[in-house]
Amino acid sequence: MSFIFYLFVAGGLLGLLALALHVAMIVLGFRTSVKWGLVGLLVPGGSLVFALARSGRRAMALIFLAAIIGCAGITAATACLTARSSIGAVEAAVAGLKEFEAQTEQLTNIESIDLDLGGED
Repeated sequence: MSFIFYLFVAGGLLGLLALALHVAMIVLGFRTSVKWGLVGLLVPGGSLVFALARSGRRAMALIFLAAIIGCAGITAATACLTARSSIGAVEAAVAGLKEFEAQTEQLTNIESIDLDLGGED
């Protein structure tokens, strides 16, 4: 397995962790009040504001932030590595095509081929 695959898996796990924490913060918001639950559900970052506002939920909010930032960073690194691999594959294909064209040109420049098939004239 390649390094890119492991980065992809790590990013996916961090994304799932962030999703689980976000759902937990929304549920806790609804348990506190309907207003906080709706804010967490409908307003981007609302569940994070709720968790940061409650002193007992700050650790959850900080882990959520770390998971989001880690997932974004790993996704960016994976995208860059995948693009670099793709560019390398395209460069190899272009080099192979140039070699093919050179060999084809050599074959078309041959004017005559004398074959000695061992027969007598």
